[in-house]
Amino acid sequence: MQDVVKTLSKQEQQILSVLTQEKSSKQIEKETGLQNIAVLRNISYLEEKDLVSIKEETHKELILTERGKNIKQKGFPEENILKSLKKNPKTFQELQEEFGKQAFRASIGILKQKDAIDIEKTDNGPQAIFKKNVFKKYALRHALKHPNKIEKKHKKTLLKRGLIEEKEHITHIIKPTQKGQTVRKKAENIDLIQKITPSMIEQETWKGKTFRSYTINKNVKPRQRGRPHFVKQAIQHTHSLWQNIGFTLMEGNHVQSAFWDLDALFVPQDHPAREMQDTFYIDKKSSVPKDTFEKVKKIHEEGTEDSKGWQEPFSKKESQKTLLRTHTTALSAKYIKKAAKKPDKTHKYYSIGRVFRNEALDWKHLMEFHQVEGIVIGKNLTFRKLLGYIEDFFTSMGYTDVRVRPGYFPYTEPSLEIDVYVESQQEWMELGGAGIIRKEVTTPLGLPETHTVLAWGLGLDRVITQYYDIEDLRDMYKNNLAEDRQRKRYIQCQQ
Repeated sequence: MQDVVKTLSKQEQQILSVLTQEKSSKQIEKETGLQNIAVLRNISYLEEKDLVSIKEETHKELILTERGKNIKQKGFPEENILKSLKKNPKTFQELQEEFGKQAFRASIGILKQKDAIDIEKTDNGPQAIFKKNVFKKYALRHALKHPNKIEKKHKKTLLKRGLIEEKEHITHIIKPTQKGQTVRKKAENIDLIQKITPSMIEQETWKGKTFRSYTINKNVKPRQRGRPHFVKQAIQHTHSLWQNIGFTLMEGNHVQSAFWDLDALFVPQDHPAREMQDTFYIDKKSSVPKDTFEKVKKIHEEGTEDSKGWQEPFSKKESQKTLLRTHTTALSAKYIKKAAKKPDKTHKYYSIGRVFRNEALDWKHLMEFHQVEGIVIGKNLTFRKLLGYIEDFFTSMGYTDVRVRPGYFPYTEPSLEIDVYVESQQEWMELGGAGIIRKEVTTPLGLPETHTVLAWGLGLDRVITQYYDIEDLRDMYKNNLAEDRQRKRYIQCQQ
């Protein structure tokens, strides 16, 4: 028993000293002068030591809302309107202008029901006329002053009008145990040193006194350490996948010109995806590179030796539009132009970034998502090599059953689409596309005819759903901490 006494803090001693009988936490606050949070914290410590028992009692209390407080101070609108009408009649329009539409609508029916006013038609609309004062002893006014002592019908009215609300309160009732009563008596005559100060050591005033004991082997709840969001972890892992096989990161802004996002990639200027329903445009004019612009313009309007182009007038105004990038392929176009300056070298680039599309949200579509983009620029590159890069990537991300089928993109030929089967939805889900970049794209960017560009773009959010057992893309960003803490800590490479 003496050992327990030595573990008591000053605040625990204070609480025990007033616990001669069962008391509420409010009573303990009042008698000890401790704040509510300090009382609740310390009674939980005392309960762990089996010195008190704690019982919770729930009760409901009616309190005034902000609107109720305002009306309590200024009076009910029906009272104020009737006072105003006593001076002279007023039209409904005048009353609404003076007291507001909400107050007028809440009051006019009450006044008519209580036979406090008459209503007559005038050229200016209905007019209210004072008839008699019915608010000398207004029951609702008394009810608002004493919300917890009102009749049931008045309570219903005040709740309906939003003047009061019901709050649930929990009261803690603390009762000393038999052990607690014994410890309380022993603690009355003990003065524990809670901490050592420099003056205590210098003056040796600690000698002959009792030091408080601390429990150092108590089991405590494990703390949740902070870590990156699981999507961030997947992004970090994907960076390492490409960098480990010699790819260099492409970087660029979320905001791009329509020229780099669409025109340089041989997307026709009348393509449906360029409309507002598919693309987020920004009210700003972008600049375009003069030399490259004229070459891209000529390709769109006239084509090449092997292509007719789009045979449509090419608008500089359309190219200068600014948008949130619809794909990271806008970066690929810029890096192809950069790589063209060093044609003797094979260039391997990748990017991971957010892209934005004005999609209808569902289990497999988001308006903002992450795209993984990759390009390889050089001589003697084949379609088989492109499939090899894609196969390596999906194997590393944990996929084995992937479907590749012919597809169409304005900037690649041949093109393919990549799907994976989602068992929970009984449906194939498209993960991305790939292909060989067309000469209509690479020629204006300065790449020699002898060079080929392999390219692919994948939706990373869709790719990692299987690994994280996510059936609905929208669940990836609902930020449920309890669920996120249970997820796997990082993407692991599959051998």
